[in-house]
Amino acid sequence: MLAHLLPWDSAHFGYTIAQTDLHRLTEDSAKDLRSWCQANEVDCLYFLADSNDPATTWWAEDYGFHLMDIRMTLTRDLSKRIPLACTNITMRYGQPTDAPTLRELTTYHDSRFYYDLHLRPKCDEMFRIWVERSCAGYADQVFIGEMDGQVAGYITIKKNEIILVGSTDQYQHRGTTGELLMHVLHYLNEQGYAQATVVTQGRNVAALRLYQNYGFLTHKVQLWWHWWRA
Repeated sequence: MLAHLLPWDSAHFGYTIAQTDLHRLTEDSAKDLRSWCQANEVDCLYFLADSNDPATTWWAEDYGFHLMDIRMTLTRDLSKRIPLACTNITMRYGQPTDAPTLRELTTYHDSRFYYDLHLRPKCDEMFRIWVERSCAGYADQVFIGEMDGQVAGYITIKKNEIILVGSTDQYQHRGTTGELLMHVLHYLNEQGYAQATVVTQGRNVAALRLYQNYGFLTHKVQLWWHWWRA
């Protein structure tokens, strides 16, 4: 399939949005994508590209795609037992009633949606809806870390993938995210998973350092491009 429409993204952002299933471009496939977008009256096309094909970058630029993000996929080996060390936080599982609190911790200004000026106005709300749905059952588990009786941060997972990570400004620099991450890795290890996976942005240096400090290694590098109809 050349591409497919994204009904949720389209309704949320107010544009007709689609994503191509291709990961590389040639001159012919770039022409075909442009024709498909015109035929389907697409305003914005997402393109997740392999980063190791020079021709793809050339044709993406030549056909009006704009680079929005470097998508970093990292993995962490869980084959050895991960003990649960003593920490300064109290960990519990999230409930639907936690959604209003977690909404206020949710800002993802390193996201490709924030760096696309067309989509930026509704970027924060998109992630807040995402965390609400996670608390309502979309995520397999929501982990909440508390300090001093207050929510300090959260992590959501789906199977063995870490999906959303958030923390308060008050506790962000007190190591709470790392401690919460260790709880999650211990949980996944106890569930029998051989590895954990997380995706972050190449511009998010703080997140990359955090994951690398806790044993994650780079597994894949991809490029997010957005094409907009003129």
